[in-house]
Amino acid sequence: METPLYTRPPATYREDWLQAYVPNQSAYLTPTYREELATLGKRDPIYRQAGTYIQKIYHRLLIDLTFNSSRLEGNTYTLIDTERLLLQGEVAPGKANVTTQQSKWSGSMRLRRFTGRRDALW
Repeated sequence: METPLYTRPPATYREDWLQAYVPNQSAYLTPTYREELATLGKRDPIYRQAGTYIQKIYHRLLIDLTFNSSRLEGNTYTLIDTERLLLQGEVAPGKANVTTQQSKWSGSMRLRRFTGRRDALW
């Protein structure tokens, strides 16, 4: 790739190689190379289902937005408390019921906005 274009030998198609291909019977690649490409194309185990990765990003965004907007309104929930409340439904010990409801409401409103579902509640 570092060789200048004008010094490279011209590359042409091998017509006989292309014409020898028979769909569903022959292959352009060797079995070893196909297996290697299939291995490289497999998903990482942490992304088992389609959408798992985007769901992690979505949850992080939802938690951060809820925490920061609630904090601006004077809520005393920590980031970890907000995460536990939204993802696991765990109420932080020693927090006022109003504070908990405020965080839950804020998170459910964002969930509704992102998903477009009116029944989206925690």
